[in-house]
Amino acid sequence: MSTKAARREYLQAVAEFQQAIQKFAAGMERILDSPTPNQAQGTMLTQLLGPRKPAKRAPRSGRLVEDGKKA
Repeated sequence: MSTKAARREYLQAVAEFQQAIQKFAAGMERILDSPTPNQAQGTMLTQLLGPRKPAKRAPRSGRLVEDGKKA
């Protein structure tokens, strides 16, 4: 395959890939923009309960485990 043909084939593949990404993005935008009953219920539940706080880590235990290693 010549360099010109390889370059042309590569550019064609890149163009097709970009078109596919644009179609995918448009489809995802339609899906994400339309609220479903579950999403509406979830936002209402979040408003009632308030924001979630991150879980706190358990304090490190200083006790020794078998073989004298710390836990």
